[in-house]
Amino acid sequence: MVFASPRESDTGSTRPLFRLVGVSSYGTALLLALLVVGCNDGRSSVSGKLTLDGKPLAKTENVQITVMFFPESGNGVPAAAVADESGRYALSSGAKSGLAPGKYVVTLAGTETSAQGKRLVTPLRYSDPKQSDLRADVQPGGNVFDFDLSSTESESKGL
Repeated sequence: MVFASPRESDTGSTRPLFRLVGVSSYGTALLLALLVVGCNDGRSSVSGKLTLDGKPLAKTENVQITVMFFPESGNGVPAAAVADESGRYALSSGAKSGLAPGKYVVTLAGTETSAQGKRLVTPLRYSDPKQSDLRADVQPGGNVFDFDLSSTESESKGL
């Protein structure tokens, strides 16, 4: 960082010039505050594992599993993830990982692509935010939500 010392202005008054390559003293103070506090934007990390009837709900060559967290309040940005080959996921909102703490409705959709087209391989009720019984209460910091889905009408477990 390059700081300038106080100098005499053209009017003859002496005033401090705290400049960081063209940034005002307020900008410099803000930058220093961010460096001290860190760049935490209040987002929580969320990850977990997905199973269907006790078996991993995993990505394959023809199957993609998408999990979405929608704010219960209807305000805020939803977050999404795609499960890997072991059924694990880690959420992100746009280009940022994680999401804001709060209560969320969770949806899951597994789609299989074949020569005949696409078909849903998970029960339809889990893919609709109005029908899904999956919920998550995201706390500040790290969160793990494992969801054990059921292909029957009985209730699934969000652990």
